[in-house]
Amino acid sequence: MIHEYLNGEDNPITGKELSKLLEIEKRHVEMIIQMERREGYPICANSQGYYLARTPEEIDRYCAKLKRQGIEIFKTRQALIKLATDHEK
Repeated sequence: MIHEYLNGEDNPITGKELSKLLEIEKRHVEMIIQMERREGYPICANSQGYYLARTPEEIDRYCAKLKRQGIEIFKTRQALIKLATDHEK
């Protein structure tokens, strides 16, 4: 569904634009994108919006970005766990 509206990395479309185009809430756009990714559509994102990857290299770049984000989220989680543990003492 959403993948049909996407172009390459050189012409991304924002979640807000997709929301207006499809007449659905932005959070539903994000949920559909996650679902389509898990179905095998190579939907990537950058600071300008969502796009359909055309090459394995584009997918690799996006996966590396996701990994970096995941590591930062994990570090933040660990710091908060430590804070909560220290607070209990």
